[in-house]
Amino acid sequence: MNASASSQAAESPPLPRLSHARRESIGLACKPIAEPIPLTAVIVLAGSMRCAGLLAAVKRSALLLPLSQHTTVLQQWIHRAAEFGRRHPQVPVRLLLDSPLPQQSRDDSTMPLCCCPSLIIERDPKPYRGTGGLLHDLAEACDFRGWFLVLNAAQRLSIPLELIRANLSSVAGDVKLATDESGLVDGAMLVNCGVLREAPQIGYCDFKEQVLPALSQRGYGVGVARMPRACGLPIRSREQYLRAVVAEQACLAQNPQPEPDPAHHNSGDACGEHWRAGFAVIETGACVDPSAIVHDSVILAGAKVARRAAVIRSVVCPGAIVSSGAIVRDAVVN
Repeated sequence: MNASASSQAAESPPLPRLSHARRESIGLACKPIAEPIPLTAVIVLAGSMRCAGLLAAVKRSALLLPLSQHTTVLQQWIHRAAEFGRRHPQVPVRLLLDSPLPQQSRDDSTMPLCCCPSLIIERDPKPYRGTGGLLHDLAEACDFRGWFLVLNAAQRLSIPLELIRANLSSVAGDVKLATDESGLVDGAMLVNCGVLREAPQIGYCDFKEQVLPALSQRGYGVGVARMPRACGLPIRSREQYLRAVVAEQACLAQNPQPEPDPAHHNSGDACGEHWRAGFAVIETGACVDPSAIVHDSVILAGAKVARRAAVIRSVVCPGAIVSSGAIVRDAVVN
């Protein structure tokens, strides 16, 4: 969860696919629960991951990456929290950070935080705790009562929080994991706060690698809910990030937004749709020559794409320059 802790321990590998036999062995043959479980809180874990790959190159949190010309990952969480809060105003959506976001990143012209009282952005209460330790501390503050819906912040959600809660509630268990159609564990789970007593009170503890195996060994039920589709698209690598942007573009194609006022963009921004193929997300502050081609790519603020250059399925980072006539394919340019 914390950057310092992540630097001391290797990044935890993803949970393995769970076979039918394995599911039976951890108590998944129990009768499903009919009604959605009432929640104490929605916990969105946004701690820094190990500085590597895409996020190291762009030098910013995944929350601050654009998904479209109008929307960042943080803004989609504001939207999802507001959507959930209209149905469940008493359930907070808590976005946990291990370092503060820049103040300007909290200012959303389309949906400011003041219009989303359900979303609470806060710092981790204790350093060096990991996901397991953090969830223990949050549950302890609730006297280990109720349920948490826990999600990874570094993703573009594909379905509403309410639908995730309902699907996870349909299986039995003290911990309920979401999987996609292939059986791969997804980035969402329902956790009974009572079982979080088993996590250590001090020290670093990873939920997937330490708490979950311990719970299974001690007889707690671990349920697996197969979702109608993946809960979200993770954002860690270039390929994953561009896949999330593609999904956002598809969503916008079904629900088009009005074009922004050109007066709000500086003269260096390339906003003309006539020269683009596929999609192109170009942040305000990026400079793209009108003769350049940007195809299925993201150009971040501070980047420059010179005349007659071509950028294809790539991310161009702040301060990077794609020189005149250059062709960039399948790359992170920094």
